[in-house]
Amino acid sequence: MAFEATPDEIRELFQPFGHIKKVRLPKKVNSNNHRGFGFVEFATKEEARLAFRELKHTHLYNRKLVIEYAKQGDSADQKVAQSASVAAAASTAPTKRAKRK
Repeated sequence: MAFEATPDEIRELFQPFGHIKKVRLPKKVNSNNHRGFGFVEFATKEEARLAFRELKHTHLYNRKLVIEYAKQGDSADQKVAQSASVAAAASTAPTKRAKRK
């Protein structure tokens, strides 16, 4: 998700597809900016399916929205922790250097 996106804009984008219970954009640790992903929780599964179907090819601020369903039993907090651990692993992984000829 684009870093310029606000919770109100996300709510406005998803609102036509059903009753939204919650919109969350987790923030970076040392910043007031969000981390480039968020969560939209609908009242029903059918509303979520409709939003997924209609918005899966949508762009916001010239960035494609990558929309995924949470796994059953996953809470938004678990998804935040999972995303954070993946990001941390990627940032600390050794990188390959190009060989010089």
